[in-house]
Amino acid sequence: MPYTFLTPWLALNEKNYEKYQKYGAWAKRKELLETDKTEWRTTLPYQIRYLALSKSYELINESSGSRRNFASRGVAIAALGKIRSMPVAKSICPMQFQCSLLIKVTLNREGLPLPLRPAAYVSLDWYLSSRWKQWPLTS
Repeated sequence: MPYTFLTPWLALNEKNYEKYQKYGAWAKRKELLETDKTEWRTTLPYQIRYLALSKSYELINESSGSRRNFASRGVAIAALGKIRSMPVAKSICPMQFQCSLLIKVTLNREGLPLPLRPAAYVSLDWYLSSRWKQWPLTS
């Protein structure tokens, strides 16, 4: 999933505030039958943090605690957009239905330092999110 970040986010990260950035990916499953309104949702919180001593970037999965290091911010952001697997229970998507997984990534403004939050809530430039991406579910 490619990302395009606006100027305020990049300016904040140039000042090494990455350690305060949090990302939430919302997964939404909806069966393609219009009569069925059943949905499944989950949150996948991630954080990108700059490590000054090693001059590298760390991508942290806050759900599992796993950490991966990258040489540049661009590579860390690219890794943030890769989801290798997302287990969905078979009871949520029975085999007789065609199901899709929809994912959207947004900036969690609550993860910003307290002095930056008022500006983030007032300025529309801080309401950052991707478009919905859709993939068919496979067993």
